[in-house]
Amino acid sequence: MSSVADLVQDGRCAQLQQVVDCPTGRFVCFTRSAGAAWSLSVTDGVDVWTWQAGQAELDAHRDVAELSSFEAYFSRFRTAFLAGEVSISGTGHRLQCTLGKGSSTLTYDLYEATASERREELKHVLFRLADKVTELDQKLADSSLRLDALRQARPEHPAAGKGGAGFDLDMQRTRGRAAAKVKRKEGYSILNPDSKRVKAPRGVCFDDDDDDSS
Repeated sequence: MSSVADLVQDGRCAQLQQVVDCPTGRFVCFTRSAGAAWSLSVTDGVDVWTWQAGQAELDAHRDVAELSSFEAYFSRFRTAFLAGEVSISGTGHRLQCTLGKGSSTLTYDLYEATASERREELKHVLFRLADKVTELDQKLADSSLRLDALRQARPEHPAAGKGGAGFDLDMQRTRGRAAAKVKRKEGYSILNPDSKRVKAPRGVCFDDDDDDSS
């Protein structure tokens, strides 16, 4: 049979964190896998409340949720957790954390940690979140470098006002305006101003006087 650590790792629920806003305040809800136990903890930055389970407790909680496998159990947990479907109620030494909506919910009773446990849990989540921020900053820096490299490798855009394949729209407009201003010379063709217009032949004209003399 798989260990608790393996079950949690396979279900991808070993290190989850979520900020939860409730009427009673704001909390950080996080999971942790340590040794043969898996825990769900809540902190308001000062106090810590924890639910911890080994193999027997996980089996019992899965049965209460009426789920046939740990795959289904952790899938429901992860889906609700990442969707922000987390509510926290209660005060004092005991809090209740509910994941999910409707009939597909998982409920956990969390109890206030001792002073030493509180220090350990706060230290753990503080450094874990700091590592996460550092990792995200590094990914952002790497993405910026790749984006800059792509920009440098990409060919420059044509200058404004110019079409593709060396076609200069500004030059064409200038030529068009200049051509429109050229005054046509008398007797020259409209289509080709450099050539004279050829008059159409009218045929042979016979003089009437020649007819009379003959």
